[in-house]
Amino acid sequence: MAVFTDLPLEVVAEVLKNLDSLESLSQIVLTCRHIYSAVKEIPAVVAATIRNEIPHALLPYAVAVQQAQDLVIPREYILHNLYERPAFLAAHLTRQPMSKVRMLLQTYKIIQKRATELATISWARVSRFLPPHPPALFLSPTENVRFCRAFYRVELWHAVFDYDPQAANYWAEDNEWYFSRFRPWELEQFRIVYRFLGQRLTEGWNRRTYKACTPVNLLTSIASCEVLTHDVECGYKGISCDDGDLLEKYQWKHQYLSKGIMFHDRMMKAISYDARRDLISSTWRDGSCVSLAQAAHWAAYNFPQRHLIHSMSEEELLSLLPRSLDDDTDGGSKLAWRLAMRYFSFGSQSRLGLFEWLWMVAYVFWDRDRVERHDYSAVFGLISERGLERETDIGHWSTDIGHWSTWREVQESMRERREIWEEGGSGYWSKGDLSRIDWLTNDPAELPGLEIGPSGLGL
Repeated sequence: MAVFTDLPLEVVAEVLKNLDSLESLSQIVLTCRHIYSAVKEIPAVVAATIRNEIPHALLPYAVAVQQAQDLVIPREYILHNLYERPAFLAAHLTRQPMSKVRMLLQTYKIIQKRATELATISWARVSRFLPPHPPALFLSPTENVRFCRAFYRVELWHAVFDYDPQAANYWAEDNEWYFSRFRPWELEQFRIVYRFLGQRLTEGWNRRTYKACTPVNLLTSIASCEVLTHDVECGYKGISCDDGDLLEKYQWKHQYLSKGIMFHDRMMKAISYDARRDLISSTWRDGSCVSLAQAAHWAAYNFPQRHLIHSMSEEELLSLLPRSLDDDTDGGSKLAWRLAMRYFSFGSQSRLGLFEWLWMVAYVFWDRDRVERHDYSAVFGLISERGLERETDIGHWSTDIGHWSTWREVQESMRERREIWEEGGSGYWSKGDLSRIDWLTNDPAELPGLEIGPSGLGL
């Protein structure tokens, strides 16, 4: 009677290719040397398993991000393959060692998790305007790909345009090339994802939205801002939590978002003050960094600005836009964008704060069927018909930090913490209370604004 180990390795490999996850393959490999040999001799087994787990449309992006993070392959080569030869790029899976494949899959799982969070939060917001609405959100396969693909694009941008304090311009030739294949509604997807990730770092301090935070999200958000507003070293380095809008000049969010989704995930999991402080202090680099929000802002102005969207036919509109990078034939994103932009020209949403609430509901991510079935036009069209103000009854996206009432107070806090650091102090600073400051000596020099009393140093 024939036994399993007598089967040719090619036959075993064909069976293993039907597994739906790399985790299952890893467990099975440990059970039999014959199976291990099949996987070792035929690398296509691992690639096939990954293809069963990651949607086909996302594979080129997953490989591109993996290659960009290696910092060896030129960005021009990666982007050329992504734009012109996506199937060729996806075929590189067969050349990846298992360690890199695991990292690729881990990145995908984090992106899938964050994409689901964004979709769920956005659906909860927009559905309040569309009663009656389904009690839960079930993303279609195309919607899931659309959300995840936007996260991958943000991740890839940060990987190929790494931090460069000597050339931290908002715009450059390579930067322009990166955005050259994206259409206006895809630029909106960039903004929405980028702002969502930035909000996750500090949302616990938003007085209008903190009630919607989960306990873990609230703790991680509070930990971020508490470190930035009280840690002496952060004050010395000039890292402020009072960043205002993500499109503005403040750098700490731009810098930490530029470290990628893996670092963002570590930040979200570090719920304690000490863990967040170690992450923030050890990874901060002085100088400016390129802001994806600003890069997408300028990319919108590459389109013709003289025509109002509603005055253009479908053919006229498409003639002005680049060839689509992906086969997204659903048309929901384009429909939603046209509904919101019909009385504006290209790029208007970049400079109009009243578009922020549309970003809050992820208006360019939904399928055409969902937009039409739930009459999203009644919501998305409000922006054009009523000229909504920057704040609406669904809240304001930008972080509103209650610790600091004025910019002057922030600067005063940094000045005091800088002086403490220069005199050998570190630790937790509070206005009027230096009891939690650790000093290098027991006799710190007298600092301006400080008095030595019976209970120690104080303001």
